[in-house]
Amino acid sequence: AGRGPMTILFGSQTGTAEGFATTLMREARVRGYAARALDLEELPPEELGGVEGPCVFLLATHGEGDPTDNTVAFHRWASDASREL
Repeated sequence: AGRGPMTILFGSQTGTAEGFATTLMREARVRGYAARALDLEELPPEELGGVEGPCVFLLATHGEGDPTDNTVAFHRWASDASREL
């Protein structure tokens, strides 16, 4: 029997975090999860609440700890103190 869904979201500047996400997805599938790896840009932050099963974030930084290009919108959303949780 399957263990259900798993979502792995990655933010990568040079491809390292994406590679780790792909490896984790393959390992999770071997262990019975219906795993998918997505670029963080592919999932609007507002839809995170609808993700079923475990959700894993693999996020790189660049420069002096800045968010990667594909995580800027998510970082802005997550850092917004006026947003209700």
